[in-house]
Amino acid sequence: MKRVVAVTMALTLGFSTVPTAFAQTEKAISIAEEDLFKIQVEQQLSGVVEYIYDREMYIKGDDGKRYAVILSYFTPEEIEKMGITEGANIFIEGQALPEDYVESFDYYKLTLPNTLTDDELSKVEIHFNKMREYDNAENYEASAAEWDEIYQILQPHFYMNWEPIPFEEYLSWMPYEFSTEDLQKLEKIYHEANMLITEGKYDEGNQKMNEFYQILEQHYQDNYVRPSFAEYMGEMEFEISADDLAELERLYNQIGELEQSEDTTELEQLWQEFHGILEGYYLANYEPVPFEEFISYHEFTISDSDLEKIKPLYEQVIEFEKEGNWEESGAVWEKIYEVLNPYYELLAPVYIQASQVIVR
Repeated sequence: MKRVVAVTMALTLGFSTVPTAFAQTEKAISIAEEDLFKIQVEQQLSGVVEYIYDREMYIKGDDGKRYAVILSYFTPEEIEKMGITEGANIFIEGQALPEDYVESFDYYKLTLPNTLTDDELSKVEIHFNKMREYDNAENYEASAAEWDEIYQILQPHFYMNWEPIPFEEYLSWMPYEFSTEDLQKLEKIYHEANMLITEGKYDEGNQKMNEFYQILEQHYQDNYVRPSFAEYMGEMEFEISADDLAELERLYNQIGELEQSEDTTELEQLWQEFHGILEGYYLANYEPVPFEEFISYHEFTISDSDLEKIKPLYEQVIEFEKEGNWEESGAVWEKIYEVLNPYYELLAPVYIQASQVIVR
């Protein structure tokens, strides 16, 4: 028996909730056979579910396009009852959304806690719209301030059903040992932070946790063991001459002496020298990816005419990279992606707000 689940958004008088229908059948039931309330919609599509998260679902349509289906008309409970899984065949009726939908508050609020009051939601929307205005004006400091205002509203809801992880379990994730003194100090701070958060003093609790992390960071620094030169070079898959190996070891040791220095300029120069020596070995052992393999990495089919354009460019890239001419190869890569970009654009999802969902 195959189960067909259909959920339709009711838009007529007399329907205050979304009706859910379950049908059992030995064969797939066509849409026309479903005894369900129908609404006029702009688009119908069918395809395979790539993944679903919360109230957003991505579908690879039978027409080859990718769709992002917004399930905002349905409650989490109704979505769960649909039993949508990756790989499921699905039919959608709904309305196409504008290209800038993902920038809108309607899209953002899909991620918001459902415990927000109407007043809180209105305040979040005001701050969100201001944030977008500041972003467009490239006033990122003011934009960040609006995000902070939003976070202050949302924070109590994030912690509404929060339960702290037991201290012993939390500390078990740390990959090193602690002294008895540090353990006592960490446990005291951890419990104080959790108490403050439980009391709704979120900023104070987070500040207290910063003290906790500072101790952990210092512990990490105190216990850090720098890999030896032999350990560091152990991952190299090619032979290096004795002279170059000696010079690399000298540079590596010098780098180690400067790693705690606040002046990073000399440190960067030494690393450049270090990798400058290795570059010749990388190039000598360079094995380019065959053109056919490179093409196979893409999840779209490239036309023969475009393949003919890309292949000689790709061969140029290989020649430049064999010689270490990265600037020249970068310029050719840009030409390759000028051909490929239209294909990538086709992968961008079309946003649909679903009014009916049928899982086949």
